Amino acid sequence: MKDIAKQEILEAIGEFAGQVDQKFVQIDHRFDGIEKDLVTIKATMVTKSYLDDKFADSKGNTVSMLRKEDQKVNRLISVMTDKGSLTPAEAQDVLSFRPFP
Repeated sequence: MKDIAKQEILEAIGEFAGQVDQKFVQIDHRFDGIEKDLVTIKATMVTKSYLDDKFADSKGNTVSMLRKEDQKVNRLISVMTDKGSLTPAEAQDVLSFRPFP
């Protein structure tokens, strides 16, 4: 009887090991899918340095546009002052709001 009990125990352990092995195979397949997803995400992900460069470009473009507009306003104030539409005090008051010194 001891041999039969040992045999049953060994069979149960073998069956259990087979089930555990199947679970590991399933988990391996799931990890393979996750790894593929991570590769795709890394390939399409924006890096910090890329964003820094784009923000710097955008800031430079914005400053350039503001400077051009500031020059236009300065010229308009000058013309209006020369024609007498603005007094020098009014011109100074408007110029005090300039974004660039």
